[in-house]
Amino acid sequence: MTRRGFVSGACVAAAGLGLAGCDSGTTKKEEGEGTKQVGGSMTMYTPNSETLVNTVIPAFEEATGIKVDLIQAGTGELFKKLQSEASKPIADVVWGGAYNIYLSNEDLFEKNTLLPRMTT
Repeated sequence: MTRRGFVSGACVAAAGLGLAGCDSGTTKKEEGEGTKQVGGSMTMYTPNSETLVNTVIPAFEEATGIKVDLIQAGTGELFKKLQSEASKPIADVVWGGAYNIYLSNEDLFEKNTLLPRMTT
């Protein structure tokens, strides 16, 4: 079974971070600029507010060049969607929601390699 990565809101907010699951990304270095991720796209599921989404996502897209295809709904609805898509995932990233729902659905995600595992 193929599963996609989980990245916490802190990783998404760190807009320079290249994310696993983004397709066809390339790296480009322009004169006077550092290296940055350019291109590709990813599908993100989030229960976060419009205000937060409208602040973070455009900054992330500009910093990385990665287009975010956003699916917004309540946490419960998003996790039901993830469960129904378990054999053929659509989401690359799930951003937001209560930590305990992630713990009770760990089988839906790849092993987190970006952040140290949090303990309860």
